[in-house]
Amino acid sequence: MEYTIDNIDNIVAVDGVSTNEITTLQDMLAGLHSLYVAVKQFEEKLSNKKIVIAMGENPHFSENDIALITNCFHWFGISITNYARLIGYLDGIHKKIYTKSDIEDANKYSQIKKHVDFYVSSIPELDSVKKWRNKIAAHFAITDPRKSSDTASILAYSVMSRAYYSAHRFRVGVGDIQISHHDGGEDLNDHFPTWSVTEIFENLSPRYWPVSDTFESQNAPDHR
Repeated sequence: MEYTIDNIDNIVAVDGVSTNEITTLQDMLAGLHSLYVAVKQFEEKLSNKKIVIAMGENPHFSENDIALITNCFHWFGISITNYARLIGYLDGIHKKIYTKSDIEDANKYSQIKKHVDFYVSSIPELDSVKKWRNKIAAHFAITDPRKSSDTASILAYSVMSRAYYSAHRFRVGVGDIQISHHDGGEDLNDHFPTWSVTEIFENLSPRYWPVSDTFESQNAPDHR
């Protein structure tokens, strides 16, 4: 059986050739959908409230609720990236850029990674997730500082980010990062892209799991 795994770039995967990869995508879709539903249910509780932005304590939710929502962003950021990367790998197979047997040749690894990176970078919906995933969700930047890309403000913020309710959605990356030097030195400023689990999931639906698509309809409930 042939599955369409990217409806915009017309990428397909064939059962029997890529059975393990298809099964993994199906498993991940179930998890991503569960995270979407969990956050969506919290958002719907505030749908009739007159709230523009709720920072810090939220009178409508407990600390455990906010902690759970924040964790949903951690899990979603990692999983949606892995999901897209696996499709990028299968895209290379589909386009005959490499074959499945190339994983037996270490000299071919860089070619696989290059194509997967290129595919993920071509998906605009993931742009806002990347920095948050790389510096917070995959690992806290403060535990693995990179001189070439990290600032003190990024390192500090990596363990400060929580989900906030803003413009009808829970989001991370709300607001700029500012760190003041107590010794009179120059203040540090940085910014993480703002993104929403539910918005990203919905925006990626036409590409990955439209309601009419066989791959989605067989393996995940309708989210609309």
